[in-house]
Amino acid sequence: MLLFTITKTPSAQQRKMTQQPPQPKDNPNPDNSGESALADMELYVSGLVNALDRGISEQTSPHNLSSLDYRLLRACLQRGECTATQLAVVLPTDPSRISRLVNTLVNMGLLSRRRLTTDRRVVMLSLTDEGNELISELDKSVQLYYRKLIQGVRPADLRVFAETCVKLAQNYESLRQP
Repeated sequence: MLLFTITKTPSAQQRKMTQQPPQPKDNPNPDNSGESALADMELYVSGLVNALDRGISEQTSPHNLSSLDYRLLRACLQRGECTATQLAVVLPTDPSRISRLVNTLVNMGLLSRRRLTTDRRVVMLSLTDEGNELISELDKSVQLYYRKLIQGVRPADLRVFAETCVKLAQNYESLRQP
């Protein structure tokens, strides 16, 4: 498994991929505060997001899907029938890209479109049988990858991590409110 190591140079912070485990100096410093702690947090979160995205991509690329395609299909599975606008709210991309992804997934036979009879402007999206089968298969391999990622992490640490993520997301949402 590839790990991300953070190194600091006098000129700038650089991130490099390595197959060596992080050295103690690369571990987060719990006593670190202020701007340096925020910069470190950004680097560690970025490294984690990259690790998650690359792991998903490894599972989805044999099916000609990106990690964002996977997330879109998974969101459709979780929500059932939904609109592209609803997907744009939960996926980390702009609505025009969602539209392009939907078109591609419809052409691949993984998603279907249905116009509402009560309002023909509204297009509902749902997984096809083929889409359901594929996302179920991919979910198993992605979950296995996630279990490998958290190997050696104590359940209590995972709970704290989850609580921290929820709090950061809540703070973000409160910043978006007028």
